[in-house]
Amino acid sequence: MHPIEYILLTGYAGISFLLFLFLDNPQAKLILLYGAIVYYLVWALAHHVLTKTLSKKIVLEYLFIALIAMLILQVVFTTS
Repeated sequence: MHPIEYILLTGYAGISFLLFLFLDNPQAKLILLYGAIVYYLVWALAHHVLTKTLSKKIVLEYLFIALIAMLILQVVFTTS
């Protein structure tokens, strides 16, 4: 386990959550959430590189989940 990696992930998630609460503009919230998704994607891939467990399958899984999350957010924020 790499505590510093998880501290960075938790710290970014906490800051993103607080910013989300205080932002009034839906477009700014969407951009913030997209940024959080990209950060998590980069963090996860870096984690797998460091643990030498990165594979094509893992990359595709993370990309697929990130794209689904972005699609869902886009639908939620454009229909409200």
